[in-house]
Amino acid sequence: MANPQQPWQHAPLRAKVLFLAGVFFLFSSIGFIGDILAMGKEPWARLILTVALSGGFAILYAVAGFRLRGRAWVAMVPIFLLQFLFTGLIANRFPSQAAPRQMGPAEISALDYRLGIDGFGVIVVMVGGYVCFLYFAITEGRRHFRVQAEMELAAEIHKGLVPP
Repeated sequence: MANPQQPWQHAPLRAKVLFLAGVFFLFSSIGFIGDILAMGKEPWARLILTVALSGGFAILYAVAGFRLRGRAWVAMVPIFLLQFLFTGLIANRFPSQAAPRQMGPAEISALDYRLGIDGFGVIVVMVGGYVCFLYFAITEGRRHFRVQAEMELAAEIHKGLVPP
């Protein structure tokens, strides 16, 4: 019988993948938001890497939390240091572009385009995360209630067959 204290170990692989995809999508939005805060001055490579690493490290934190539970800090501290290191390396390798003093029509148009992509990116990853979490909750909820119904039926049958 599954240990109710450790549902992650007994969840189907598909449910785990869906949940972690939701985590990835939700936290990858940090990369887009960072570019918005930088007013679209991050190079494309830095934006893509930041989006991917934000989501990827969130998955590592989630897996460490599920696997290690109360001792998750043992993994969280090195993961945080690694994330800090990678973020710094990316910032040094792909520095932000200098902001022009006064923007002309071409720069304003480029900024509008870039911030539009960032906003659309945030919407897409947030909706993607929500869909994954919703699907995970529905499928795992159905599975849970199906098992509960089977256990109640088995208890009723047992009660009817075995004398008190």
